[in-house]
Amino acid sequence: PMAAWGEGEHPWQRGLTLMQGAINGVDCWNERPNQPGYGRTAQDDISISHNALSLVIASENTWYEGDRALMSDSRWYRLYDSGRDAAVLDIALMLKASHGAVTIGDTKEGGFLCIRVNPSMNANADGEMRNAYGATDETGCWSLPSHWMDYYGPVGDEVAGFAIFDHPQNFRYPTTWHVRGYGLFAPNCWMFKPDHLMPEGGAMTFRWRVIVHTGDTAQADIANRFLDYVDGPRVVWA
Repeated sequence: PMAAWGEGEHPWQRGLTLMQGAINGVDCWNERPNQPGYGRTAQDDISISHNALSLVIASENTWYEGDRALMSDSRWYRLYDSGRDAAVLDIALMLKASHGAVTIGDTKEGGFLCIRVNPSMNANADGEMRNAYGATDETGCWSLPSHWMDYYGPVGDEVAGFAIFDHPQNFRYPTTWHVRGYGLFAPNCWMFKPDHLMPEGGAMTFRWRVIVHTGDTAQADIANRFLDYVDGPRVVWA
């Protein structure tokens, strides 16, 4: 179960979220309700649709500092019916400079996508993180580029994990990673990079795939699942 607000060392890290620490100088990562310099996101509209293969949740949102709008976004979550051993979630986020120019700053507090894993999975405990180059642990993975990252560990009597795939068309692909032994897991192309200006009326889109899987990286075949993501379905002749 998710901890109540205020519990734990980073209470704003809740499951799977979209947040960012430097939007026009405003911190939209840490939650500090009603404090100057800290942002919030308000949902303006939401729709849910489905077919035989997937469920789609789409929403329109506005980012604020207090009552001052910073930017808006459209986001889509598509969850595929893919069987018990792995769930496949595609995420698309379109950022829109609809309230003036937007500067996305150099910060390790990003994002936009981030996951906080179950404490039993933490790499500081019995879990492990592994990137596309085979590097492990926080020292080997934090702030370094990789096409994907997997974070797995024990959950009850099983081993389970989350893999995040960076889309090849994403800005600054392959992304660097803000990934911590205490359970934070985020593709972050902003850290130690120049600020990025989105002019008024401009937009940029990010896409990721999240695989929620049983087993470790090899057992879940994460490397080949990434190739399926970037290359599409493949036919293998026996």
